[in-house]
Amino acid sequence: MPAILLLVYNRPDHTSKVLKRLADLGVSEIHISADGPKDAEDITRCTAVRTACMNSGMSVISNFSDVHLGCKEGVISGIAWFFKLVHEGIILEDDCLPTESFLRFSSLLLEEYRTEPNVYMISGNNPMGKWESSHSHHFARIGHIWGWATWRDRWQEFDPKLPALTAFENDHGFTRLFGNTSIPKQIRKKTHAALAGTLDTWDYQWTLHHAIQGRLAAIPCENLTENVGFGRGATHTVDRPGWLSDHIGSISDLTLNSPIRPDREYEMGLFMSQKLNGLPLSSSHAYCNKGRSMHNALRIVQVNSTDFGGGAESLVMQQHQLLRHLGHDAMVVVGQKQTDDVSVVPLSSDPITQIIDLNPDIIHLHNLHDTGLTLNELTKLTDHFKLIWTLHDSWTVCGSERHPFELNPAHLSYLDREEWNRNLAARGDALKTFNIRITAPSQWLRDQVLIQHGLPSHYVSNSVKDSPMRLESKQRGAYLLFVANHADRNPYRELDILKQAWIKANSSLGSLSTDLICIGGTAHTDRYGSNELIMMERQNAETIKQYMHGAIAVVQASTQDNAPLTILEAHSSGTPVIGSMVGGIPEMVSPSEASVLYAAGNVDSLTESILKAVRAQAELKEEVIAQEGHISSETMAYTFLGHYYDMLHG
Repeated sequence: MPAILLLVYNRPDHTSKVLKRLADLGVSEIHISADGPKDAEDITRCTAVRTACMNSGMSVISNFSDVHLGCKEGVISGIAWFFKLVHEGIILEDDCLPTESFLRFSSLLLEEYRTEPNVYMISGNNPMGKWESSHSHHFARIGHIWGWATWRDRWQEFDPKLPALTAFENDHGFTRLFGNTSIPKQIRKKTHAALAGTLDTWDYQWTLHHAIQGRLAAIPCENLTENVGFGRGATHTVDRPGWLSDHIGSISDLTLNSPIRPDREYEMGLFMSQKLNGLPLSSSHAYCNKGRSMHNALRIVQVNSTDFGGGAESLVMQQHQLLRHLGHDAMVVVGQKQTDDVSVVPLSSDPITQIIDLNPDIIHLHNLHDTGLTLNELTKLTDHFKLIWTLHDSWTVCGSERHPFELNPAHLSYLDREEWNRNLAARGDALKTFNIRITAPSQWLRDQVLIQHGLPSHYVSNSVKDSPMRLESKQRGAYLLFVANHADRNPYRELDILKQAWIKANSSLGSLSTDLICIGGTAHTDRYGSNELIMMERQNAETIKQYMHGAIAVVQASTQDNAPLTILEAHSSGTPVIGSMVGGIPEMVSPSEASVLYAAGNVDSLTESILKAVRAQAELKEEVIAQEGHISSETMAYTFLGHYYDMLHG
């Protein structure tokens, strides 16, 4: 068993409970670090704690301070003392009751990841209670310290002053690492409070130090420790929060091949439950398993603007075809029908009556523009049917009427801003009135639903058909690729910015200079020195994949995005992406691609990203090919089926 450190202070009852639990679990030796008394009244309590430690029946190696150091310095100095004596170990505080599974979990993972620098700690605590995934543990940037373990080398390089923080922030580090959600804002705020001394803690600095290095914490799929420290006398946990699960489980089958990448859904799920002060939602993996285990056929009606195109249209039709293949009575009703698929029908002039007459078990809403349906009209459907709505864009979380949507009304005129706010409030009121389940394919959009409407939403990742795809290996071309509908006049695609940045980058690249191929505009070719900008008309999916496979990188140049399929398609072709730091893009890219994200609208920023990507194309490509995580279209369909069954039967 690894060495164990118990951090104590002035709570003899809590300390005695932990000591007894450890002894009952067969622990024979323990390291104990005790903070000193704060005042005269503290002396009696601190003395009682130390007496309980020495009378525990275990062999005690002690580090008892004569002075009061406080929460931050007391913990840091205690752990530093511990790791002068041992190479790795388990760390408990005086209110954390371990389980046998926690000790076994920590022991096994300390050994498994001993030489894996990308793992910085093992958490025994999972505040979600349960988080179903494909393995016995998953990873997150944010570790939990109610029972944890780490190694000497990870601890000894930790500097709680965070000397790298300024450079990290200046390089948009929080967005590159965590994406465009409220999570990095919270971490940044509390880290700066801890650095300033207004928050007496150390764990935010510990987390961010390792996150800056790209490291992750291992989290068990079930909570393995119990915090008994809530109440009077606690430093930070006086009241037990409503969001905290009371589940304490065990893990009998420890699997050690979990992919070392952050579970962003877990991170957002935890943040969301904290903000709503409610128990967390289940994982998408849990819903997928439910969808695979249920076999009764459903009558499903999906509603979308059209049945042909990219983005939402492609996703809806992928899902529709799979649902029918799996034996479900599935239909799609659309505002504009463009295919000859008989299971797709156009919406009538009375769409509500039409949908009611179809008598579905589930109505799955997608894009509603060009359908004639309004939010108020949809309330009529909630009286009869179960509704689920997948948000493919940001319309529901803003007050705009036309795309590209204005996500912030600050620059609008007073009257336009008032109208924007009225529209947003009306959408929020309607959503709260509905008996409707909301899903989104990015953590960014889930966060926006929470911010704007105070509502939870589920995560279901987008997928690409036949993903992952591998084409026959061939020499990569010396070109960058940009793909967008109406690429030369699309108001939220930055072709002009890209063109300027490409020209500037080529002036520095010399023999590495590239061509630029743009797909989706009016066909023409322009020459700039020895390089060409080639604009092509819209191409079919297979042709685009071939161009992706041959590109140095695909550039997702945009001012607004949710979870673009172009990135998934590029990755399925083994091609890196240069993306802007907007919407859900930062959460979709690999760590190396995060370093070439650019600030939207900034020519110099995109120029620098192109230079980095071209010069490091081999390394970027290697990481993209190696990384996993994008789901298949089958997984997406089963995940939605899991939601359908859950809504119908619980």
